[in-house]
Formats: sequence, structure tokens, C-alpha cells
Amino acid sequence: MREMLKQHGTTILVAMVVAAVTAGGTAFAAHRGSASVSDRGHSFVALGRLAESHKDNNSLVGGNGTVRKTSITTPGPGYLMIVASSDVYDFGASDASDCWLQIGKRELSSSDRTIELDKSQGVNEEENCGTDSAWPVGKGKYLVSFKADSSTNGTVVYDESTLEVMYVPLNGRGKLPKPKVPTSVSGLLGNK
Repeated sequence: MREMLKQHGTTILVAMVVAAVTAGGTAFAAHRGSASVSDRGHSFVALGRLAESHKDNNSLVGGNGTVRKTSITTPGPGYLMIVASSDVYDFGASDASDCWLQIGKRELSSSDRTIELDKSQGVNEEENCGTDSAWPVGKGKYLVSFKADSSTNGTVVYDESTLEVMYVPLNGRGKLPKPKVPTSVSGLLGNK
């Protein structure tokens, strides 16, 4: 078991952090700051920072503009891992709608997605517009936006929406930093 932890400790720790972030549970103690996962008195510093924005109703009525936005401050070079999605509907007419990500004033063109809402056919009156991207950054503060544009009319509604931005640092040599991992199972579980 010790040998397995020595070989795979970093992977296990990263998996724990990802699981905590994904679950959105109380184990993930961060919002717009340094993240840590705590278990039985031990604190493992995560490798990044997290910023998010969500709204449960009518995030953007009319279908043109900013659906959600948030800012994140990065302490050094790394990547922003960005995920955004929204329930989109138009119960009054047929329409095509685009959603995409933007950092500052720069559109991340690879994140552009198009959906069709087809009232005239009686199908697809409601869809999900979701997108994601990874973008290299340096030290600084970044405004990240989830944008939308509906080309044919102003009756599209971006309803429940979410935007999540995670900063993943690099160690100055283009590699992920190595976290300190407990060297024993009892250390991992919080036993002394």
C-alpha cells in the first residue's frame, strides 16, 4: 500500500480535489481564492483557484449580450479552465442562437457553439447551449464572460445558467507544481 501511495499519491490527491470540486460539497473550501480540501484535520492545498457565477432564472432575456461573468486573479502563469452552459428557450418563434466564451475583450473563437430553436416544427423549443475552453494566462486579473447572440429575433431566453473558471498553475518551467503528499495511509487518513 505504501508503495502504491508513493507512486500514485499525486494522482490520488488530484482526484480528491477534482471530486470535491465536481460535487460542490463542503469539502471544497474556496470561492474566488486559494482552494484547499480538508479531511480529519489535514489540509491539502489544491493546485488552483476557482471563480463562478450562476443564476437560476432569466439570465439573459432577448438572447443578445452577457449571460454570466466572473473575474479571477491568477498569481502566475497557468491555464484557465472554463465551463459554461445555459438552458435556452424560445416558445414564441424559431431561432438560431450562438454562445461563446470571452476573456476581457477577446472572444475564444474555438468555444463558439450554435443551437437551433425550432418552434415552427414543434421540436427543439428548448435546448442547452454549453461550451468550454482552456486558455493560457500569466499573472493578473481576468474578466471571463459567457456571451450569447440570437440572430433572428429578440424572444430567446437564456434561463438557468452557470459559468465556472478554474485556474491551474504552472511551476515556471511549463509543468504542474508537485503537491506534498502524505507518505503513509495513516497520514492520508489523518491518523498520527
